Amino acid sequence: LPPEETKQAVAEALKAGYRLIDTAQGYQNEEGVGAAIAESDVPRDELFITTKLTNSEHGYDKTLAAFDGSMKKLGLDVLDLFLIHWPLPMFDQYVETWRAFERLLADRRVRSIGVSNFEVPHLQRLLAETDVKPTVNDLLTRIVGVALVRHRAVNATFTGNEIHRHPQAHVGIAVAAP
Repeated sequence: LPPEETKQAVAEALKAGYRLIDTAQGYQNEEGVGAAIAESDVPRDELFITTKLTNSEHGYDKTLAAFDGSMKKLGLDVLDLFLIHWPLPMFDQYVETWRAFERLLADRRVRSIGVSNFEVPHLQRLLAETDVKPTVNDLLTRIVGVALVRHRAVNATFTGNEIHRHPQAHVGIAVAAP
């Protein structure tokens, strides 16, 4: 959506009581989201804002610069959740990118960091080579069937995804499947 239409849609959502706003650099709507937040009467501490790193901005320095761009568009000092949108293993930069995420967390520029669309091997490598565990893995899924595993992880059958065979890979990582 163009910025003005995004602003209007988000403003209406806030009026209706929505408090979680999920956007992404790749959606090209952060400017409209930021404008709606700025004009809203909803106190910032009642909102939870998520954005995702676009695929072309992987790598330590590029990630930090892209984050600064998002913050300017959103008009925020601190982001609630920043996600790597896709691991893109063919470029082998998601670990370096995650280290930039860890830096943003340490600098208190973001409250929480996570990943999106990571499969088991990507998570295993990230956990082995970095210091901070992702708080969430936001999955693009086509759910075939879902069963809860007590207080530990989600065990589901996802089309084209190995998560159902390895729920232990997500222990301590929230799984979001909108």
